[in-house]
Amino acid sequence: MLKFITALAVCVAMPAIAQQAPKIPKCPNYATYEKVTETLSGTHGQQRIMQLIGSAEVVFEIFASPDETWTLIVTNPVGVCGIAHGQGFKNLADALIPAGVKI
Repeated sequence: MLKFITALAVCVAMPAIAQQAPKIPKCPNYATYEKVTETLSGTHGQQRIMQLIGSAEVVFEIFASPDETWTLIVTNPVGVCGIAHGQGFKNLADALIPAGVKI
């Protein structure tokens, strides 16, 4: 009977646990949004080309430059953190399939 009550309690608690806010990614060096965007545009010639909404508290953004460098940042309540950067950005927007076209 004790096992049944324990299992029932776990089943009742699971939806509440699953609805908790996602954990904020850890970053060794957070900065302000203004500082990061000034550095990306001023030093690297990058401009924001995409914004991805991860949740109510997390936003991912991709910055790119004409010389094909790119940076991925995440913004959360703690600040802004660089996640990844590299070279070899290609804009594939022209490769999107128009709505209504069957493939």
